[in-house]
Amino acid sequence: MDAPAPTANEQISNRISLVSIVSACVLFALPWIELRCSGSSVATQSGFQAAIGEASLSDRLAQQRESTSVSASNDNGPEMAAGILAGGLLLLAALGFSIHALSGQRQSSRIAVLFTTLSLVSIAGQAIWGFPVETGLEEAMNEAKTESGVADSPIAASLAAAIDFECRYTPWFYIELILLGLPLLLLFILRPVRRSP
Repeated sequence: MDAPAPTANEQISNRISLVSIVSACVLFALPWIELRCSGSSVATQSGFQAAIGEASLSDRLAQQRESTSVSASNDNGPEMAAGILAGGLLLLAALGFSIHALSGQRQSSRIAVLFTTLSLVSIAGQAIWGFPVETGLEEAMNEAKTESGVADSPIAASLAAAIDFECRYTPWFYIELILLGLPLLLLFILRPVRRSP
């Protein structure tokens, strides 16, 4: 016996969910995090970079890095953000099921929403836990200060203490979270209303 055809609301929901999931995949490549030191941007990190443990240094920081004696072989970069990696893989699975749902498969649509929701929870959980790039940059700066003898000078040490690090989430990160929550929201808004007999 064939499953009933999806309703008009389900078809609309499936299409909107697919657009939302594709958009969320595209936003994975845009900067989600901006690291600022004393008011100026020093590095950014996209979702993809967070998942594989990379970051993009600002031009100024990259030039300083090249001019210092810190060798690239000593720098392993930031650690992978496991929550972002899991979220990205779940998002790809959601994309596959969302595409399959366009053929009228209700179960695929629900599975796509499940994977999208798990991706949202994974990425939001990583944001709550913290991104490794922030701690990695702080550790690298502290190591560079001790190697250069900044800690030996009281004046230089107090200046180094005044440097403030700030990790900011960019608007792209918040848009990503909204896009990941949209399929779940549509599931509840457009679900059929059951009337009692």
